[in-house]
Amino acid sequence: MPVGPAAGATAPVAGGTSVAGSTVVPGATGAPGRTAPAASGAVAAGMDYGVGTTAGRDADGRFDGTLSGPFCYKDGKAEVIRGLAVTHGYDLAACFAYSDSVSDEPMLAIVGNPVAVNPDHELRLMAQAGGWRIVEVGRLRVVANRTRRAVRSAAASPGRAWTRGRAGVSRRREPITEPE
Repeated sequence: MPVGPAAGATAPVAGGTSVAGSTVVPGATGAPGRTAPAASGAVAAGMDYGVGTTAGRDADGRFDGTLSGPFCYKDGKAEVIRGLAVTHGYDLAACFAYSDSVSDEPMLAIVGNPVAVNPDHELRLMAQAGGWRIVEVGRLRVVANRTRRAVRSAAASPGRAWTRGRAGVSRRREPITEPE
């Protein structure tokens, strides 16, 4: 069961392996008495269904200001995923989870195949330390990461960055001449 937030997850999920034929989007966004935002986002992304924070209703069907399940964020998201695994018979060790935020660490930690998609800085460090797969989606993101690494490298060793930069300038094929 691939799981993850809708933002940035559609490309990896489309290429991922589906366990038991299901793809699910868990999300914190809910609506009174239903999980419509998560469900509609999941279906629009080509997934089977979505689950989210579900607001409670009283006996007359009116919103009562409570939640009818866990708040689907951080530890609550992991709780929802565990519940889905029990209900549908998913083997969490064979499941995939996709996220871009360190706030989803509890969800990523309970599956056998966590994937960081365009991760924030903290999640990137966690993914690298845990040996998790990191996926960069979109050309702009790849260029931004290369630039970030170059800037960090230059900051760590300005002398080497200057030398390399000067070496690039001195390799010009034609000398620069002043206009007459």
